[in-house]
Amino acid sequence: MPESREKFREIIYLGYTEAFRALNNAPENYTFWDYQGRAFESDRGLRIDHFLFHHRPQID
Repeated sequence: MPESREKFREIIYLGYTEAFRALNNAPENYTFWDYQGRAFESDRGLRIDHFLFHHRPQID
């Protein structure tokens, strides 16, 4: 496994949630397509951005 993926998983295991996947959990949902490589036409997308949030207990 590439080091970047390993580090990302370590962050997720700390209790963070990746916002895009929380709302769009289908594996074919992407946020970027390389137009030079004709990836858009063949639907070969990538995830190049990640927005994380942390669940914190809400105190009333």
